[in-house]
Amino acid sequence: MHRIQPIHILIAFLWPGLSVPTSAQLDIQVSVKFILSDGGARPTGAIDTDAEVQAQIDLANQILDSTERGYRLDLVEIIDLPGQGGFYDAEITNSNKESLESFAKLFPQVFIWRSNSINIYINNDDGSGICSFPGAGDDLILLGQAVGTTTILHEIGHYFDLCHTQGCPCGSCDSEDTGECHDTPANDGISDTLPDLQCWFQNDIAQWTYGSNYGALSVARQNLVDDVFFNVMSYHSNRSVLTDDQMDVFTDLANDIRNSVVTGQTWFVDGSANTISPTGSSQLPFQNVLDGIFVASNDDIVLIRTGTYNEFLILNQPVTIRASRGLVRIGTSN
Repeated sequence: MHRIQPIHILIAFLWPGLSVPTSAQLDIQVSVKFILSDGGARPTGAIDTDAEVQAQIDLANQILDSTERGYRLDLVEIIDLPGQGGFYDAEITNSNKESLESFAKLFPQVFIWRSNSINIYINNDDGSGICSFPGAGDDLILLGQAVGTTTILHEIGHYFDLCHTQGCPCGSCDSEDTGECHDTPANDGISDTLPDLQCWFQNDIAQWTYGSNYGALSVARQNLVDDVFFNVMSYHSNRSVLTDDQMDVFTDLANDIRNSVVTGQTWFVDGSANTISPTGSSQLPFQNVLDGIFVASNDDIVLIRTGTYNEFLILNQPVTIRASRGLVRIGTSN
């Protein structure tokens, strides 16, 4: 048997004579449509040019690259959508989003609806964005002109079933707000994110969980605070983080309900899992690397959680293998 050095980011095993790039990605296809006014004008504001859309996609891909999961947003088109001026100034609300989606699905050629892409429509409202969580045929993202630099990725996070870090549903810190989490964090369903509120700073997050200010915490605890304070799914500024557990939820949805917009699949492997009937999901991972490789297609990723896997790998097709959550060792010494 042979020993393969520990891996942390990515390795690719190849059959002799074949080659694929080790930076192989799973593309998430995105189609963007600018809703034009009755006079044919584009919206005006924070996101009204092709370059501004591309900048959001580029930043999103930098953040996705940092998760080391192999995902990449593929901006397949930016299109001007004429003849739908009724939606040009429509308020960014759930009801208007649902109305637009119903028309788009009923008349896909008119609204340039793509069944194999995330459909993002941009109008002239002074709101930010609203998305559809998976289920009930909710598949559209509607953006206005008050977006931040990471709003597209934030809304795509919702598309793949990620809540806000302050909970789902959630409110603000406004004392007049009587919503569910106006002064108390709600559960976002993610194990590795600390409780959060929209108006909190690092000290507030630290005090709620640890009873100490941020500066008094260990580096490990500061990192956990930062994972929330800089989280893409938060309402804070400078959003650049998606955690491992968030990406597991994201990936399970990409494999399942949202698989039509993704070019491949991820298969989870966890040697420490006690899974009776593994499916390769994050919750029911395979225990052996070979099981993941056996079901993987050429465009798929086998994602291995940290540990030592005493397996001898014989492959007959290109396959991309990524390590997750720490060091992975495959094989044993002679």
